[in-house]
This record gives sequence, C-alpha cells and structure tokens, in this order.
Amino acid sequence: MNKIVVTAILFTICWPSFGQTVSSVSGSITDGESITISGLSFGSNGPTVSIFADFEEASNGDNLTTGPGSANFGEWDHALQESGNNTYSNIASVSGSLSARFDNTPYSGYNYLGDEYPDTNREILVSWWLYLPSNNYYPGESGGTINWKQIWVAGTGTNDDDLVIPVQLTTTWLVNGNDPDPGYSNYTTIGFTKGRWSRVTVWMKGGTNSTSNDGNFHLWYLNEDHDMTHQESDDTANILKESGAWERMRINAYAYSSDPCYPHFDDVYVAYGDYARARVEIGDASTYTSCRNMTILRPTAWSTTEITAVVNQGSFAEDDAAYLFVVDSDGNVSDGYAVTIGASESASITAPTSLTATKVE
Repeated sequence: MNKIVVTAILFTICWPSFGQTVSSVSGSITDGESITISGLSFGSNGPTVSIFADFEEASNGDNLTTGPGSANFGEWDHALQESGNNTYSNIASVSGSLSARFDNTPYSGYNYLGDEYPDTNREILVSWWLYLPSNNYYPGESGGTINWKQIWVAGTGTNDDDLVIPVQLTTTWLVNGNDPDPGYSNYTTIGFTKGRWSRVTVWMKGGTNSTSNDGNFHLWYLNEDHDMTHQESDDTANILKESGAWERMRINAYAYSSDPCYPHFDDVYVAYGDYARARVEIGDASTYTSCRNMTILRPTAWSTTEITAVVNQGSFAEDDAAYLFVVDSDGNVSDGYAVTIGASESASITAPTSLTATKVE
C-alpha cells in the first residue's frame, strides 16, 4: 500500500510567557456589530457593564431622558435637570451625530444624568468624552469662581462614600469628596481645553478599610494633542471605608452657572464590580500609550482565550487603520492587533511554511 507521510519542519508557535495576546479577530469592525477576539491570557472574567451611552437614540433638540431606551446599552436611572434645557445635540459629537448637551447657564446647581449600582459595589470604571465650546465659560468662570463636578461617584448620597473624579476648581482639577472617612484628596490634570474633545477614564477600587493603604485610583486621559497619559496610578489609596460602597454615578453632576456654558458628554461607559478594569479598546496607534484617539467596546462574553464584544466605532471613519487592545482585570495591556474600521475580519489558521510530502511505497 502506498502511504503519504507529511512532515512539518521547524514549525513552532511561540506565545509570550506573560501577558495576554490577541491572535485573531473575526467579524465586522463596524458600529453595533459583534466581533470575536481570540488569543491567550485574557483572564477568566470580564467586566459587568452597566451603561454605554452614545446619545443616538433621539433627535437633535429632544430633552435628555431616563429609563428604558435612554442609552445604547442599559439605561440612565435618575436625573435632576434644574435648567430643563438639557438636550440631545448635534453641535458636537464623538460617535454618530449627537451628544448630551447640558445647560449650566441659568442655575448654579444640578443638571445631571445618573446611573445606579448594588450597595455592595466597591469597584468601578468610568470612561467618557468631554467637550466645552471654545466660546463658552467654564462653569462659574464668569463670576470668578469655577466649580465643575463633571463625574461624581457616591454611596447613598453626596456626603456618603463620594468622590468627584475630578472637579475643576479655578485652574486646577481635584479628586475629592464630602465624606471625611477616608477623605481621599488628590490634585490631578486631564489635559482639557475648550473647543476640543478629551477622553477621561477612571478606575478605582476600595481597599480593605479606610487606613489599609491598599485601595486603587487610576486616571488616564487623551485627546488629539495628547498621547494616552496614565496620569494617576495610586495603588496605596485610602479611598473607601470598610462598610462603604459606590452606588451611583452622575455625569455633569454639579456646576456653577455662567453664560454661555454648555458642556457636552459622549460615549459614556461604566463597568462595576469585580473585574471592572477589564476592557476592550480600539486605538489609532499600535502602542496603547501612543494613541490619541480611542473607542471602548462593550464585552458580552469573556474567557481566558475568547472575548465577544459589540463595536463602538467612535470617531473612527470607514477604512481607518486601527489597533485593538485587550486590558485584563489586573491592568495588563495586550499589544495592538491591526484591524480596519468597517472591514470584516476573519480568523484564519496559517499553515506551516516548511511542509514536505513523501510518498512511501
């Protein structure tokens, strides 16, 4: 009988000995489509996503809403809109054609949308894009005292387990809150200027107790003039008391009045609970820290070797060259995997380059 013997010569698959690796992406890299990411060492668990809001569910000029249908995924649970003129707006946006436009002109106070979490929650990741027209005042600037609490995370109220991440005070940005236990406070920056969108991402996790020095506070920002900057990396933070919990988050949470003053928010993403830091992102550079434009995807399933996620195209255009990154729950970032926006990617198996066939009589 004749037999064929197939021999693979010098064929070796080499995986890194540490960190996660993306080996393939399948599916269309198009807004709203689901893709599958294959590889190694992603971690066994992904985030619990509470909300992704791109503010595309209404028409220009409609009032911002809460409840079912108020976000692309999840829903805004509560709001306080003293001005009554907080709207979906086409003046400026990151993804799609609309963003959330808040009116801080007539009142000093509350004009916000809020999201809520279980009373056991001690970990949260919030990512958002922020914009203020170049001809606008910062909140309170016309009166000489700026106070803009753009993102406010709290427990049962704004004096319980609360942190503003961050608040703008005059020319500085400050992470702090009203609850003196533990009373975390830290000056920072987010590279923000008027007339330009900037993205800010904050991950924080409560430690053992108020004095344990083992909580975490991390802040990143980027914009068209700034590479991804890991501005705060505090892993010795006394950030949440032992009995504390972060039960709510508000965007444009509190602001002094100025005229005109119309902050815009877009592509707001929140994950909470264990593994909240794990995420999938697409950026405009092969190295994570070199990106000046990024968009965050919404994972729907997560395992050590495979992730499915819904694409948010952000401000990327069709045919843009981009790179996909996986960040695990320990904060490790994969190398960038090259993708093309709008293209259909397909997983493939590469045959050995040195393959011989020998006929045996």
